[in-house]
Amino acid sequence: MEVPEGFNYENKILKLQKALYGLKQAPLRWNQHFSNFLKEKGFIQTKCDRCVFKTNDGKMILAIFVDDGILVGSDQGKMEEVLENLKTEFEVKIEKNPRTFLGIEIEKKEEGIMLSQTDYAENVLRKYGMENCKNSEIPIVVGSHEGNEKTSVFPYREAVGSLLYLSNKTRPDLTLAVSLESRHVEKPNSKDIENVKKTLRYLKGTKHLGILYKSNLDNPEEILDVYSDADYAGDEESRRSTTGYVILYEGSPVSWCTRKQPIVSLSTTEAEYIAAADCVKETLYLKNFLQEITDKDVKVNLNIDNQSTMQTLIDAVNILKLDIIFCVKVLKMKISI
Repeated sequence: MEVPEGFNYENKILKLQKALYGLKQAPLRWNQHFSNFLKEKGFIQTKCDRCVFKTNDGKMILAIFVDDGILVGSDQGKMEEVLENLKTEFEVKIEKNPRTFLGIEIEKKEEGIMLSQTDYAENVLRKYGMENCKNSEIPIVVGSHEGNEKTSVFPYREAVGSLLYLSNKTRPDLTLAVSLESRHVEKPNSKDIENVKKTLRYLKGTKHLGILYKSNLDNPEEILDVYSDADYAGDEESRRSTTGYVILYEGSPVSWCTRKQPIVSLSTTEAEYIAAADCVKETLYLKNFLQEITDKDVKVNLNIDNQSTMQTLIDAVNILKLDIIFCVKVLKMKISI
């Protein structure tokens, strides 16, 4: 800030009465002010995620992302009361039964809640001129990276970024393709551009897909089904392996990941162990978060298809006294192309 002309503040400092938008202090001050207000109204700030608040009885949960929030609960009257309290302190725009949140479309069905990004997918296809392309049954062909130097003016980096946003939110089926394509954003060749366009053609035929979170009130247990796997030296250039895992809650994915490992593994056991270790870290976070939200004990079923890796993890879990059930399953998938 600059001192207005005509004011003599020599050898003095200015005291900031309010954190102005754009200053470094503004986000912290906003978070402190909002959090303190909610705590005065009976909300508890969760330890696992500081942007999620819940009531003592667990009947209402409020999630905040910058200046957007979503309130869920089982008591309509108390929810109305919370919204009225927010109006007294903040300028609030309320949308009951929202259809979108942070670009994610919310659709209530008899089976549960459907999350998708159909509109965003259509915008992506229009942006890159692929709205009238032919559909593809698979998102990418895994194989050689060899190709001619980039000759097309196709915006490869921007397309991968758009697909990355989709794969991180509601489209785990795109995760492997985007992970492989993002490794070549610096110097993409003709093969890379062909792969991205194939992913866009796959998106054209599956833009309506999303994740259905079923409401299962008959099952009193809280269970996380976790699947971990890894290839061995799958990257032809660096010889690094690729980690892959998915975590299911009530049969629907809540967390998934496909990424290249940071080191070169010397055996399949080491590659599987690195993947499982990353998976367990994410699982423990979700387990603690769910227990904090639901006040119920959460069980974990970890599925690994490598005997030596499983035994190593069992020894580590026994030492740390973690509540994890291990399952060894050789997963077989038949894909028709």
